Amino acid sequence: MSEIIYYIGKMDFIHHFTGWFIILFSVILLIWHHILVKKEMGAKAWRIWSVLCFVPLIMSAVHFYLNCYKGNELFSVKMYFPVYAGAFALIVLCLLRKKKLLYKIAAFLTVAASVIGFGYVVFELCADYDLPHIGNYSRCGYVESFDRIMSDMKKNYVLNDWKEIDYDKIRAELMPRVEEAEKNHDSKAYYNVLVEYLSNFHDGHIGLASFSKAGSDIALKAEKELAGNDYGFALCTVDSGETIAVLVEEGSAAEKAGIRSGTVITKWNGVNIDKAIEEADYTLGKEAPVKANFDRVKAMYFPGLSEGTVEVTFIGSDSTEKTVSLESIGNYSKRLIAALGSFNHEGLLATLDVEKFKKMSPEEQDALRERYRKERENYRAEMVSEDCGYIVFNSEVYNTVGDVIAVAKDEYPEIKEMVNSRLKDMQLQGMKRLIIDARNNTGGLPLILCELVSLFTDHEIDMDFRCNQQRKVKVDGRWKDLDVIVLTNMNCCSSGDGLIYAFLQCPNVTVMGMTASMGIYQAVGGSCITTDSEFIITYPIVPSVDSNGITMIDTKPDRLSRVPIDVTIPVTAKACETIFDVNSTRDYEVEFALAYFATNRKNKD
Repeated sequence: MSEIIYYIGKMDFIHHFTGWFIILFSVILLIWHHILVKKEMGAKAWRIWSVLCFVPLIMSAVHFYLNCYKGNELFSVKMYFPVYAGAFALIVLCLLRKKKLLYKIAAFLTVAASVIGFGYVVFELCADYDLPHIGNYSRCGYVESFDRIMSDMKKNYVLNDWKEIDYDKIRAELMPRVEEAEKNHDSKAYYNVLVEYLSNFHDGHIGLASFSKAGSDIALKAEKELAGNDYGFALCTVDSGETIAVLVEEGSAAEKAGIRSGTVITKWNGVNIDKAIEEADYTLGKEAPVKANFDRVKAMYFPGLSEGTVEVTFIGSDSTEKTVSLESIGNYSKRLIAALGSFNHEGLLATLDVEKFKKMSPEEQDALRERYRKERENYRAEMVSEDCGYIVFNSEVYNTVGDVIAVAKDEYPEIKEMVNSRLKDMQLQGMKRLIIDARNNTGGLPLILCELVSLFTDHEIDMDFRCNQQRKVKVDGRWKDLDVIVLTNMNCCSSGDGLIYAFLQCPNVTVMGMTASMGIYQAVGGSCITTDSEFIITYPIVPSVDSNGITMIDTKPDRLSRVPIDVTIPVTAKACETIFDVNSTRDYEVEFALAYFATNRKNKD
């Protein structure tokens, strides 16, 4: 309950004031009406009362005018009109003041509309949007909105000191580009500046998204341009230090020249490939909180940075170096998404070709839909070998209404019992070991992660001190003796990061992945709406620290992971054959975990 109250307290004052004013004013008018009737007051008093019934509506109109999101009026209506419900109800109340029965009904509905309408907005902001503070700069030009965004974040961003953010330096570097974008009315250029601006924070909780149809179109075009040119393949640097081609386009000039998936690339435009990748100027990807995570996938971004013709030197099938000149075959965005998605095991979400899907038979489409549903199903459990179970934790979310109630009660036995039931079902099938898949975990409620981990721990685990409340993983321990491997990756974030942090402290659990988790754990709550409601920037404003007031998980300026995993899964050229095979349903990391169980874990049978 304290967390909900804390978030409500973070709501912008103007929304608090408007909502409570309408509620209290309605109650005052109802009491005054009772007095007028009882004392049989004259017509003048009734006229004053009737006029005052319009005051909340006038205030609502002023509030809407001042706070309406230019360019996204529909969102404004959805956000604010529930608050105004009581004001509209008062007008009905005024018209029915002489109808005794109808007035009593209208009086009840007026108060109910005021309370429920305001409560709905609070719920939407705090539970759904998770944005109690919204800076509305939709009516500002690019220069003014950029300055106000920086001012807002300088005041409210919770990790300014921890990450040593130098706003003056950032402004000096980027403001000339903002001024140029405003001068040319170039929304795409402004979007690119915002991407560059946010990359300075190395915080995955700081997000940039479209906030209107116009903004969505702009962002899509800008992201494609930032991805760059496609030369018919992506790259991946493997543990041996070699950089190999992956996802080679069938029939492309690269393939015809002899480049295949797994081919070693040695030079790019005459420069040693390692040096070229290391020294390239990246826009996308460099915002990653953990530098080692970005270094792991940096090669995948690299091909798109080139322009015009490129000279690619590679080791041919006869083990000799060959060089080929390649022209761009289009935009690199689709291949980049497929490469990153394959590496992070995102499944159909990243690799599905929409145009090919449209040409498939209904049966084939249904099969892919079922595969997608299965991939995204949270808490899905199944046996992956004769004695090894597998369960997915892809978020700390279960049931929207139930989640809110659970946070208010600060306990969630329902989700714990649900997961326990699925584990028991697998135990009946012979489960003696378990793989928990937390890859691509998008986060959710810290309460849920505590309940999940409690099943596997034999001791209490201190978590974060948030919203004036110390959070702990309590001991349930029903599965504390089970041999467990938890899989993570660079997309496992927020409460997912907290999940990994807690599991690392369980003696029976081994955490592994090709990368560490993302390294973010603060609670989002702040946002800024940019010029004409084109884009929205979200950022954390609620601190999550340990009992000593120290940030637990989020990276410092050194960008080293503060949640180091137990085992790093190797990325070899052989492994890449499975990782980047978009037509295969094999899971390299699960296969590695099974092999690890077989060779490295003590037999507890």
